[in-house]
Amino acid sequence: MTATNLNNLLATFGTQIQALEDSSWTLLLETYLAVAKGENLNRLGRIVGEDRQGRDDFEYRLAISVRILLNFCEGTPEQIIEIFSRLSNNAPLELTEYNPAALTLFVNKALNTILIPIYKNFLMLAKPAGVFAHLIYTTVPLDKYKKFDTVGQGFDSGKWTGVI
Repeated sequence: MTATNLNNLLATFGTQIQALEDSSWTLLLETYLAVAKGENLNRLGRIVGEDRQGRDDFEYRLAISVRILLNFCEGTPEQIIEIFSRLSNNAPLELTEYNPAALTLFVNKALNTILIPIYKNFLMLAKPAGVFAHLIYTTVPLDKYKKFDTVGQGFDSGKWTGVI
């Protein structure tokens, strides 16, 4: 067997073995993550590169699970949606791509003002390098916004209720 053939064989199997190892570690971390508390959770956070920053176990567990996804993220729209779906507890999301290199992510859920910098940071980490990313969100619950007329002139309910 020539050196070239050996290198090709190792490259083929090496790629598959690496993918298997990555999947195994992800499964192990996420399984352990579901039950980890306190210092064990802190250790997991250090492994994946996520600081606790004063968060309780529930919030920190969520941040670690998102960080695991970020560590394997290549910036595809599907990966960004998966990350933000987990982060926003499956809130409706809309990702729009613009040529040559931009995207907007609309989170169709009222965000707590404390979470907005976290969302922005995760979007900056998830997007591909050189791509402009814009996060669109609201801090007002959606049921408080205007609801267009179904009974007459004006808005039926919400912040702008009344005749226009």
